[in-house]
Amino acid sequence: MAKSLSDLKSNFVVKYTIGLMMKGEGTSMLRTELSCDVCGETCLAWEVHQIPYYPEGKLSENYEAGYTMMACDKCIEEKHIIPLDTDASVRFDASNLAIKEILETRKDQQQ
Repeated sequence: MAKSLSDLKSNFVVKYTIGLMMKGEGTSMLRTELSCDVCGETCLAWEVHQIPYYPEGKLSENYEAGYTMMACDKCIEEKHIIPLDTDASVRFDASNLAIKEILETRKDQQQ
């Protein structure tokens, strides 16, 4: 039976989170912010997704046509951009969600 994309993403998040926690990665080593190539703003990593090359993006001059760029949730919604749905983009999103979960877990443990 084929797994749905949401099942695959959940599986990647769990595996990546466990891997990072077992390695004892410190929060200072986790990438928490990324630039949106469309609007140029710095966003939380888990709010940024891989997109196909978008020539109208503010940072598009940094990329050649055909390259993968990144866009924040706001730009994806406002400009109706369709995020990539590849193995690499799923792993990218999963790793960023895992970082968010690790940070939230550590924050809860400190309270």
